[in-house]
Amino acid sequence: MAKRKKLELIILFLIIYTSIFFIQYLSWTPVGYDGILGVGARYFIPILAILPLVFGHKSNSEKLTKYFIVFTTIFLSGMLLIIIAGFY
Repeated sequence: MAKRKKLELIILFLIIYTSIFFIQYLSWTPVGYDGILGVGARYFIPILAILPLVFGHKSNSEKLTKYFIVFTTIFLSGMLLIIIAGFY
């Protein structure tokens, strides 16, 4: 992928990433609160699909894709365990 396309994807990733925080700030944070409430990792899962396009190399793209799938599976299973542990 050309460097210009990678740069465009990085900019798109950053716009979406900051937009998620801004939307959660407007939606869930009480007026006058210093932090941002309501931001969970589940909101960032869809933008993880952009990362292999940005950091993928032609020679290692298959290996990188396997690592991405493994880490995504670990992340999702961890989120499931946190949900289960919260109710028991």
